[in-house]
Amino acid sequence: MGKILYTILDWGLGHATRSIPLIRYFQALGFEVIVAGTPAQFQILKAECPGIGFEPLQGHTVRFGRTRSLTQLSLLFQLPKWLWGIQSEYSAVQRLVNRLQPVLLVSDNRYGCYSKTIPSVLITHQLTLRTGLGKWIDHLANRLNQFLIGRFTQCWVPDENSRDNLAGTLSLKQDRLNIPTFYLGGLTRFQACANDRSDKSGCLVILSGPEPQRSQLEQKILQQAQELQLPLTLIRGVPIDSAVPKVSAPVQIFNHLDTAALQSLCCQAKYVISRSGYSSLMDYARLKCRPILVPTPGQAEQEYLAAYVASKRWGLNIPQKRFHLASALNLADQFPFQHPSLRFDQYPQGVQAGLSQMHLLPLRELSLRKN
Repeated sequence: MGKILYTILDWGLGHATRSIPLIRYFQALGFEVIVAGTPAQFQILKAECPGIGFEPLQGHTVRFGRTRSLTQLSLLFQLPKWLWGIQSEYSAVQRLVNRLQPVLLVSDNRYGCYSKTIPSVLITHQLTLRTGLGKWIDHLANRLNQFLIGRFTQCWVPDENSRDNLAGTLSLKQDRLNIPTFYLGGLTRFQACANDRSDKSGCLVILSGPEPQRSQLEQKILQQAQELQLPLTLIRGVPIDSAVPKVSAPVQIFNHLDTAALQSLCCQAKYVISRSGYSSLMDYARLKCRPILVPTPGQAEQEYLAAYVASKRWGLNIPQKRFHLASALNLADQFPFQHPSLRFDQYPQGVQAGLSQMHLLPLRELSLRKN
């Protein structure tokens, strides 16, 4: 079937973990998958998807401020660097395309990873952007976003095309976006929990994302957990070989866990405290977790998602500056948690439709693979 070059954004590990079902499906269809990204991403993916290849591809280094306003200013000043990074990754990807000769280029949220010589697919849930800087800035950002997406052959959206979707207005297609767009439903590496959550106990904290905000929330939670002697398990979301902070019981800390171990903890925990990144929200929808969401201050997408999810009663939204562990757990005990109805079994249909339109999966082969 040929090779697929698969590139992944490195802002946290969510983009890598949500790629697992797609990579496995490509392999099942007979494609050879080569991941271009960072060693940390490959370390996770090679354990979950045996047989994939790896090519190093420099990521986008993003630094957040220590407060919400400083983060917004920092992201604004880093915009020229980000745009230059898109051009740099485009050049790097063209060299990989020339050397590896893939039949398809897939990019999870890396806007420079497209090609003019082979079909290119962008995977993103952000068809509409929220900047947190006002309506006019949102308008300009969305014009740029639509231009960047329009350079790809197709766009694949990990959500449903409905009013009751998981990403709200973020994943709704705009009129100016004129490339074929396919909705894949939810993407997650997890399976549904086999047990009832009514008798669950304890708290699981899963952290991720750019510094210094990740470490700030980690320090706050660890300090409060030890002061209150609350049993808590913390997954730090950092490279496996990072130094682990020393804490006393009843707190447990892990830098990273494999899929089976993390799923077991999620299914056992009464509540999960985490950022409101979209990949995490898909995981929690699949596992039917009760998430306590603490959006990264100044990251407008996470702030919007946390507020939207809370409005649907799919999770509790608490700003980081007001977060206190004991109060958060008390609020969660009173919150009427519901679960989204996002489907996780429809991505094969979306992938097949997209590949067929690009003449990469002939209809006769599709009929054979369905039987």
